[in-house]
Amino acid sequence: MGRVYYARQKDLERDVAIKVIKATPNPDARERFRAEMRRMSHLSHSAIVPVYTGGTTEGLPYFVMRYVEGGTLYDVLKVRKAAGLHFDLAEVAIYLEPIAQALDYLASLPTPVVHRDVKPANILVPDDPRPSATVLTDFGIALYEEDNRITSEGMRVGTDAYLAPELYPTSLSAKAPSATAASDRYALALIALEMLTLENLREHYNQQQWAHSRLIPEITAQDLGPRNQDFAEHINTVLHKALAENPARRYTSAQEFIEELTTPTATPRRKSTARKWLPAAMVLGLCGIGVAGAWNYLAKEDWSGPQKEIAAEYPQIVGEKEGGTGWEGLKCNPQEVAAEAPMEASISCSSPRQQISVLEFASSDARSDFKKASPGRGSARKEGDRCSLEVVAYADDLTGFYPDGKHSNFVIFYRGELESAAEIPAC
Repeated sequence: MGRVYYARQKDLERDVAIKVIKATPNPDARERFRAEMRRMSHLSHSAIVPVYTGGTTEGLPYFVMRYVEGGTLYDVLKVRKAAGLHFDLAEVAIYLEPIAQALDYLASLPTPVVHRDVKPANILVPDDPRPSATVLTDFGIALYEEDNRITSEGMRVGTDAYLAPELYPTSLSAKAPSATAASDRYALALIALEMLTLENLREHYNQQQWAHSRLIPEITAQDLGPRNQDFAEHINTVLHKALAENPARRYTSAQEFIEELTTPTATPRRKSTARKWLPAAMVLGLCGIGVAGAWNYLAKEDWSGPQKEIAAEYPQIVGEKEGGTGWEGLKCNPQEVAAEAPMEASISCSSPRQQISVLEFASSDARSDFKKASPGRGSARKEGDRCSLEVVAYADDLTGFYPDGKHSNFVIFYRGELESAAEIPAC
């Protein structure tokens, strides 16, 4: 419906984004654009992109809005999926709580506003170190071309992968389905599910199943990141309610959903693995277990297949054995790479507190394309004994290392404390 351009208001010394409708002889399209501009101009919320002004030039309507420098949650998800770095519950709260507040605000207006296209690409992530700074855009005010959308009578109603089931027409429908605040909240829940599992639920269904026989799968601990695995049962309970087929059974507040999802009522107790002091008579009885443990280690296979090249170049990170221990005692395993992913192989090493993923791309050009499409908050050069590299900050606890030279087709992602990131043998 429109294109968005970056501009600079010199008098006010501020950057702005200008949305202009695409040239069209359709008067209805122009009126919808003007109505959208008027509607947006009356919204006032810290997590919604504000409209400053608007008008018409050469017969084309336009409006001027705040320019948000940064990327989108879609960009962040792409990096995290490539690295196999799941979001923990605290991160889900940081990214989605402002959006939940915005949705509840829209639903509470005297004339409620339904967004109808809540998805990661419409959640802006500013280059801002402050938490809870994400912003909702596209009512349709999108900083992307508005393509691949479902339309009904010329009106956009959403993006297929984030549509609630009630928005699909059936043979029994007397009229076209209408989006509601409940369908906006459903889309938010799908985003939360995608962040926690790194899987887009839509990709597991054909069109008929997605539209008319959608079932929400049970999430296991293995589907979640190390920090969330103890909360699998809690996450299942909350998400199954948020993604209920019947809108009446879902949460009636987006904020309530995010708060309940990200604040488990109790921390499950882990069974202690620490070995206590034992009587001397029992030590002898346990010797056989020690020998068996050592044999299990020796029986582990060397890295093979697509991961072999990663292990050859970074043994100090991933270790010498598949399923063995790597840097800082992290347990390392091969990571499945999706067919459409730009990388050829990946190894992930993790513990409950930190995680490293080493990715191998087909070429330095393929890695370069990935990096360009995955902007970070900032970067710096680092010189090592074996190579030089670029260090890119993606989040407070997520860092990417892009080596030069013969390692220019590799990327190393680290998630954990920044002080530890400086010690990673990335060169």
